[in-house]
Amino acid sequence: MCAAMKADLCDRSQYSVLRNSSVISVRMWASDHSDNDSQRWIPIIGSMPDNPGVATTAGFACCATRTTAACPVTETNGVCMLSINNTGANFSAASTDCTSQGGYICSISQSAVLRGAGILTSSVNWTGSGSDNDNNSVSVGVGNGPDDPVPTAVFGYACCR
Repeated sequence: MCAAMKADLCDRSQYSVLRNSSVISVRMWASDHSDNDSQRWIPIIGSMPDNPGVATTAGFACCATRTTAACPVTETNGVCMLSINNTGANFSAASTDCTSQGGYICSISQSAVLRGAGILTSSVNWTGSGSDNDNNSVSVGVGNGPDDPVPTAVFGYACCR
């Protein structure tokens, strides 16, 4: 359904803004499969199970993806990065900041590009999927982040479009 609208399932950062604005109230499928990581993400995706099966029933929202190649700022190695915050914020504040700029928290892959370019330098950074480092398997994009981080942790982040 989302692909037909040239969109994708919203990610956790987009759901954070929607839930804080009381737009959604049920458990939601997110673009990262909605793994609730020991129930730490209930405030954002709702009461999804840890490691949900594809038959799990949940709501969803479609969020627009970039529909044009035009980026309002100079791209960094193909990533349309609006801003960097290497000092950090909690997940909700980072989500709200990026949304206010007309963007979203960068994905793990976008963050990996920015880390490789030496721009995203915080020791740990938020990504749109919540920065679950899954036993250090995605350190290239999240830095030295923990497995199953709590959304109240303060990490750096980058805003993308």
